[in-house]
Amino acid sequence: MDAIIDNLPYLATGFAITLGCAAGALVLALILGSILGTLDYAAPFRPLRWAIRAFVGLFRNTPFLVQLYIWYFGLPYIGVQLSPLAAGLAGLGLYGASYVTEIVRGAMTGVGREQEEAGLSAGLDRWDVTIRIIWPQAFTGMIPALTNEMVALIKNTSLLGFITITELTLRTQQAISSTFAALPLYLTAGAMYLVVNVLLTTVARRLEKKLARTGRGSALASREEVTVSA
Repeated sequence: MDAIIDNLPYLATGFAITLGCAAGALVLALILGSILGTLDYAAPFRPLRWAIRAFVGLFRNTPFLVQLYIWYFGLPYIGVQLSPLAAGLAGLGLYGASYVTEIVRGAMTGVGREQEEAGLSAGLDRWDVTIRIIWPQAFTGMIPALTNEMVALIKNTSLLGFITITELTLRTQQAISSTFAALPLYLTAGAMYLVVNVLLTTVARRLEKKLARTGRGSALASREEVTVSA
C-alpha cells in the first residue's frame, strides 16, 4: 500500500499523458476516418476508393508496434525526424483512422440503397443524399464499433513507452524498478485504464440509447425532407 501511495502522483502524471495522447490521436482518427469512410462510400472516382482501401489494408494488417517503430526509428533513415509525441500521435491516429474508415463505410452501406435511391429520385445529388440522409441514419449504428475503437486506442497508448513517451505503463515500470512492488503498482495502473474505459463505454451506451429513441423521428424527418424536395 505504501508503494501505491508514494507513487500515485507519479502514475497520475503518466495517466494524464496517456489521456492527452489518446485524445489527440482520437481526434485525428475520427476526422480522417470519417472523411475516408464517406469517400469510400460515395466517391464516384474508383481509383480514389482503391487508394482508400489500400490505406485501410496496410494499417489494419500490420502490427501497430511495427508501425510505431517506423514512424519514430525508421523515418530518420530518409531524413525525417519526428518527436516522440508527433510519432505517437501520427501512429495512433492513422492506425485508428484505418478502423474508423471501415466502421463509417460499413454503417453507411448498412442503411440501405433504397434510401439513396429515394433521395436521388427526388432530385438530390449523391453528396446531398450521403450527408443529409445516409449519415444521420448511419451514425447510431456506428456508436458501438466506434466505442470499441476508442477503448482499443486508449489501451494502445501503453505501447508509446517504446518510443520514450512517459505514459502510464512506462511510469509504472519505472516505479516498479525502484520499489519492486510489481503487483500493487500494475493493479493500480490497470484500475486507471479500467475506470476511464468503463466510463467511456457507459457514456457511449447512453448516447446510443438516446439516439435510438429519436432515430425513428430522424428517419421520418429525412423521408419527409426527400418528399418535400421532390
